[in-house]
Amino acid sequence: GPEHLDVARTLCDMGDVCDDMGEYRQAMESYSRAIHIQQKVLGDGHPDMARALAGMGNVSMHKASYQQARKYYERGLAIQERTLGRSHPATATTVTNLGLACEKLGLW
Repeated sequence: GPEHLDVARTLCDMGDVCDDMGEYRQAMESYSRAIHIQQKVLGDGHPDMARALAGMGNVSMHKASYQQARKYYERGLAIQERTLGRSHPATATTVTNLGLACEKLGLW
């Protein structure tokens, strides 16, 4: 159905492709829809949500919306640290992305 987790995963994939193509509005819509499904099916704070949040952070970085990117990365990082742990590779990637956003904001 339209609220199956496979739909959310596909929406994340679509968000990635749209981001790569510079279709930022469509990418953000795809990630937002994925998060809506994930929250409804899995509850708030599931690690799958961190992927969509990272995608939204990446789009924000590409649009030079560094403060917004920081917020998305911080939210995703909180989920990853709680569910995956600090030493997980996905967590490390988010830490790196957060650092890049903070650098662009002059905070690093």
